[in-house]
Amino acid sequence: MRMTSIVLAVLLVCGGASMCDSVLAADLEKDVTAAIDMLSKTAETQTARVLEATELIQRHPNKQALAALIPYLDDPEPTRRRSAVYFLQFLSWDDASPAFPALRKLLTHSEAMTRGMSGMALASLVDDKSFDALVKMLKDDDDPYARRCAAWALGELKNQKATEHLKIALNDSNALVKSNTHNAIERLNFRQEFQDVTGPAKSVYEGVWLISGSNVFMKTRLNRAVGMIRSVDESVRGPILENLKSSRLAAVKNSATFALSQL
Repeated sequence: MRMTSIVLAVLLVCGGASMCDSVLAADLEKDVTAAIDMLSKTAETQTARVLEATELIQRHPNKQALAALIPYLDDPEPTRRRSAVYFLQFLSWDDASPAFPALRKLLTHSEAMTRGMSGMALASLVDDKSFDALVKMLKDDDDPYARRCAAWALGELKNQKATEHLKIALNDSNALVKSNTHNAIERLNFRQEFQDVTGPAKSVYEGVWLISGSNVFMKTRLNRAVGMIRSVDESVRGPILENLKSSRLAAVKNSATFALSQL
């Protein structure tokens, strides 16, 4: 049943069997299933196994891999469902929009971890249409995990309208929600400060911004951010990072310091 769902999803995304014969081979189905199974039994701290699972997905064409993951968003097994959400958030997609409807549906799922992770995934994939639902999650969700994920997501979406809602959430009773909310406000303020920057310097600011919304387990994201900064000539990136080390925004200051330690 699961394999049938994967095949149908790939066909719908790709436009028909004549275009997708090669990606409907057994190795696509086998690898996606193996990746989901592996990640569902792996802790976030087991970075080698997480990498092994992601490589199973990445060995296949981007569009077809996405299509094969989407059916797992409806998986009744929580860890398998959340594994699919994780892959969607942390891997790079040429066009992730085919997954948006299923992810938006999960914003009202009965499980808080699924709701929160789906909110973070939609923000990472830049689904602006999820903004109102994320504001509602931040304000009204009974679970602090979902609320803190919503706070992070609103900082990631880059919509300055989120600031007014985040300021209210600074009064949340949960310390982690308040911490994520404070970080989100700083990230939105920082983005507003460098929105008019152009040229190579833009990559430095974007890299620092990405780091400011990352934790130590977001290896792919951190590597991408450091790579963006490293790609800029030292004569440009050096002064910017040194200046950002003195930022009034703690998230920015810490991120600039981290970036310098990696170069």
